[in-house]
Amino acid sequence: MMDVKLKFICEVCNYKFERPKTWKERICPYCGKKNTVHEERSISDLLDDPELGNCVQF
Repeated sequence: MMDVKLKFICEVCNYKFERPKTWKERICPYCGKKNTVHEERSISDLLDDPELGNCVQF
């Protein structure tokens, strides 16, 4: 079985990296800050999000 990897970005140092979907630590491997790492999302991900999709106006 192939492990699904997600892209993450640190909001402090902007370091981008990949981790398995099951990764829970949320510590930046570059600067070591805790709770500053978030899943990186593309524009199409944001548009497809049902919670955010209603906010987008053309």
